[in-house]
Amino acid sequence: LGSEFAEAGFRMPKPLVNIVGRPVLLWVLDHLSLRPTDAVFLAVPVAIMRQFDLERIVRRLLPHVDFKIVVLPFETRGWLETVLSVTRQMSAKESRNCLVTLDCSTIYHGVDVLHLCRVSEGHASV
Repeated sequence: LGSEFAEAGFRMPKPLVNIVGRPVLLWVLDHLSLRPTDAVFLAVPVAIMRQFDLERIVRRLLPHVDFKIVVLPFETRGWLETVLSVTRQMSAKESRNCLVTLDCSTIYHGVDVLHLCRVSEGHASV
């Protein structure tokens, strides 16, 4: 859920918490210039997947985005272990592409982080 959200009384996992009427996950993905060749991976703890059927909800909210759900069978110890778990599920072709990681802790309103990464490819990190 995200400990701060759970302590504040939210029952939904952080990606589905409504901020100004939209789930956080949509705020994160709304302003990305996704291309048909982009792969979007969602790492979801198994407990959240079972309780909320997150895959069905996400596919209903964003039918035009091709998601790959990576179910995490354990609670990771943080961002690095989560990213490692996802990269292990990538195909050889997918793993050769640049990797941009985003989470539902930061909303980039009006900023296309993916575009910034593309234009700075081969340069400093964004």
